[in-house]
Amino acid sequence: MRTPTTSNPSIHVRIFAAKGQHSTTGSSTTSFGFNFETLITRLERLPRMFTEPDGSIVWTGEHDGQPWQLDGQITDHDGAVAFVEMNGRFPIVAMDEFLRQLQWPDQPLVFEDVLHGRWLSEAEMRERLTT
Repeated sequence: MRTPTTSNPSIHVRIFAAKGQHSTTGSSTTSFGFNFETLITRLERLPRMFTEPDGSIVWTGEHDGQPWQLDGQITDHDGAVAFVEMNGRFPIVAMDEFLRQLQWPDQPLVFEDVLHGRWLSEAEMRERLTT
């Protein structure tokens, strides 16, 4: 596999369902309204998406002639997806398609920056992808 060379910065976040539209912390999260199997089925419809039974995912593509890769892990609890971890270098259009599989924008989301140990709003997370 080729190493992604896209100019987007690398990002490593956990994605949680937010209880409200303006939630920005872990205390305002909830489980997603679907189970592990439902999410796997949705993700497998994406071209060049690879899933494993343990919840590991790898999605590759090309944007503006540059390869990109998103790696991740789905975590569930009590029959619902608790959060999804994603990391890599990928364009905003790929991120948006990935988030749609989590029922975004109808489902508000909050992001945990794994490397820096802080919570991010969607706007802050997008800014990280474009700077």
